[in-house]
Order: sequence, then C-alpha cells, then structure tokens
Amino acid sequence: MFPKGARQIARQVLDAISATLREREYRRKLITHVYHRAAPRIQTSFAPERKPLDPDIEAASRVLNAWHKTTHSNPAAPVHSVDDLWDGIAAHHHGELITLLQDRNPAILAEYLCNMSRHGATVGITQGETEFRKASTSAQYRHWVGFLVLDRLVALAEAVGVLRAENPEQGRWGENLYENVDNLIDRLQAKLGVRIAFPEVEGCLLGLDSKSGRISFRDVTALYAAWRIRTITNHHDRTSICEIGAGLGRVAYYCAQFGIENYVIYDLPLVNVLQGYFLIRTMPGSRVVLYGEEGLAGGQAIKVLPNWALKNAASKSHDLVLNQDSFPEIERSTVQEYLREIRRTTRGYFLSINHEAETPMGESSKHLVVSEAIEEVGGFERQYRFPCWVRAGYVEELYKVL
Repeated sequence: MFPKGARQIARQVLDAISATLREREYRRKLITHVYHRAAPRIQTSFAPERKPLDPDIEAASRVLNAWHKTTHSNPAAPVHSVDDLWDGIAAHHHGELITLLQDRNPAILAEYLCNMSRHGATVGITQGETEFRKASTSAQYRHWVGFLVLDRLVALAEAVGVLRAENPEQGRWGENLYENVDNLIDRLQAKLGVRIAFPEVEGCLLGLDSKSGRISFRDVTALYAAWRIRTITNHHDRTSICEIGAGLGRVAYYCAQFGIENYVIYDLPLVNVLQGYFLIRTMPGSRVVLYGEEGLAGGQAIKVLPNWALKNAASKSHDLVLNQDSFPEIERSTVQEYLREIRRTTRGYFLSINHEAETPMGESSKHLVVSEAIEEVGGFERQYRFPCWVRAGYVEELYKVL
C-alpha cells in the first residue's frame, strides 16, 4: 500500500497529465487544415510593451470623459446575472480598469490601455492576463497560437478565392498550410483591392509575424466580417453599418479600409473605453466620435456608444447590423430586446456569425442559439445559412429585416 501522501501526489500527477492531454486534443480540433509534411514554418512574437505617447494620453482622456458621461447618463449600478457570461467577466476581470477610470488620470489610464492585451479588461476580447501569462511561459503554446492564425488566414484566402479549396476526395489536399504568409497577404490585398495593415497599437499582443504587422486571430475574423459586409451591401456609398458587441472594434477598422466609415458600435460602457482608444489610435485621420462628443447628429463617422443608446437610434437608419461571437453569451431576454431594436432600426439586413453549441453558462443557463431567438421575436427572413469559413463550428446567417 502506498502512504496517503504518495497517493495524493500520484493523483495530482495523473490529473495534470490528463489535463495536458485534453488541452492538446482541444488545440488539435481547432486546426481545420491538414498537412502531410513537416509542420509549416512560422514565426510569432509579442508586440513590444509600450510607453504612452501624447496621442495615447489624448485618446485616454477622451475615453475617460466619455465613460463618465455614460455612467452619469445611466447611473444605475450593473446587476450581475448568472445568465450572462459578460457580467461574470466584468465581475472578475474589470476591477482594475474601473478603478483607473474612477481616478480620472489620463496618463495612468493610457499606460494601461497601451498594453491592454496583458490585462484583465481584454479577457474574451483579444488576449487577457491569463492568456498573456500562458503564452509568455510556453514556447509550444506561442507556436500553436501562430499556427491557429495561419490556419484561419488560409481559410480566409480560400473564402475570397485567393486559394482553391482543398478536396479530400481528389486533387490538392494537405498543401494550403504551406503557403507563405507574406505572399498570402499580397494576394489578398490584390483580390480585395485594399491595403491590409494589421494594427500595431496593442503592446504585449501575441501574433503571427508578417511584413504587414503581427496578425492575431481576431484580425482574421474581423477582416472576414468586413469583407462579408462589403459584399452584402454591394459597395453602396454612405452605407450605414451597426455592430452590437464589437470586441475591440476591429471590424469597424477593416470596414474603414473598404471605404465604409459610417459605422456605429453599441456595447458595454467599459468595453467602449477599449474600443474608443483602439479606433482613435489606429485611425488618427478618421472621424471617431465617442458618447457625449459633438458630431453624433449626422455625417460620416465611426461612433462608439453604450449598449442602451441603441434605443435612441432613428427608425430604419442602418443598412446592416452585425453581431459576431456575442449574442450566445448574453441573457435571452436581453438578446430578444436587441433583436426588436434591430428590427426597428434596420432597413436592410442582420448578419449573425455565432456558434450554436449551447454550452453551460453560469449556474442555470446555457448559450442561446441565435436562430431560435429570432424565431421567437419574429420579423426576420433568412436569406442564407452556412458554416463560417474562418471559424470552425460557427454559423453565418443573413436575415432580411421585414
């Protein structure tokens, strides 16, 4: 018989091995392309840690003022719900950012925002503190992150027709992952008719190295969504786009590269802080308008607004509304209210790119399925439904708003 202490140690070792194997299997499932030779050669790196410059402090001052105006306009304290994933994230990871906002010091806030990808506020948005620590200590994990980005970049190239889709039944198979990253970007730029420049304002963000900057997973999914928006709206001048739950604002950034700059984001006020800073710093020549700033009435602008301000939007004012990787994580009655507002404010389409896994969320609920919520609310007619090219397990659906 082993002594009790030895049995506990053995159990801990077995649990650790089991967890490692599960993690490896999880990572393997996320890579959608196969390869038959040695693994493709890639290079990843962290963006250097940044010290705030005057433009960073100016941007921090603007988002600070907008956040205080938002909380003053809607001062009710948030009620954390077990049925909403983002309430849980806010409760566990947003405390440091809230303290900085309450202290009202733009210079110190800018230090945080310059390197937000290593802090709690970007959990579930770009990288976050846990992922940063994990990538900092594991070369194997850094390589896998780069490999995943390459996999999705290849999928984007297949989606737009730069690469031919591989066929396991006949012909080309297991070759697309060996495409050179810089060559892929050149071909994507030629096909899309835009210059692709990956933003370089996020210190400490891990990405796949390229001549156009470090490429993150979110860059690929955002560029794909922007391309789909341009295709659906058929390049109409002055197209008005609305996004609910916009992450860091990358889709708005890439839409601007396609010439779409009449764009409004509705999101949680604290996430507005990150979005406002990101968009101001990545697009200094564009018109970015935050809550409470002049310029909301009209004209071409990228607007960053709190989620509750959607109720103030004019009827039939948007050509297309996007929700990507967001609605399944929100409490059902809130999503239903969003859908009613989309139906009221949209004269064109609702584009949903979301999963349908129905995984548990909190103590008593699970992730919702967007198509089911739409059926409950009514007033939408589905135009198409197919798997998302760049994210395995996600479904892209386009609805005509009736």
